Amino acid sequence: MLKSSTFLIILYFRWHYGVAFKDISRVFLNYIWFLYHFFSIRLLLSTLFLPWQRLQDPGGKGVEKFLGKIFINTIMRLVGFLARTFIICIGIASIIFTSVLGILFLIVWIFVPAFPVALFIFGLVSLTL
Repeated sequence: MLKSSTFLIILYFRWHYGVAFKDISRVFLNYIWFLYHFFSIRLLLSTLFLPWQRLQDPGGKGVEKFLGKIFINTIMRLVGFLARTFIICIGIASIIFTSVLGILFLIVWIFVPAFPVALFIFGLVSLTL
């Protein structure tokens, strides 16, 4: 009986610190991959200075139309830059938050097997007081 329970404990620790640790890491990397692609960070960076929603003034002939076209196109590029920058910042913040959460979870995961032992000892100590 002692041999099978010892073997079971060894298997548990092998799983806990081996397979499960790798799987949890892989899950958090998948979350980061998803957030990177969900916010389209690479695409937004490559189109950072394009006009918003591709809105442009077609312009026309004459100085007033030309200056109006330059003004409208500049405003649309500024709006596009600000909107894309805002979305990129939210995406990067989400990735950082998920990374920190993943690291904290992995740190807690390392110490999870010690929790039952610590709680047992704490219970014994509180009974003697």
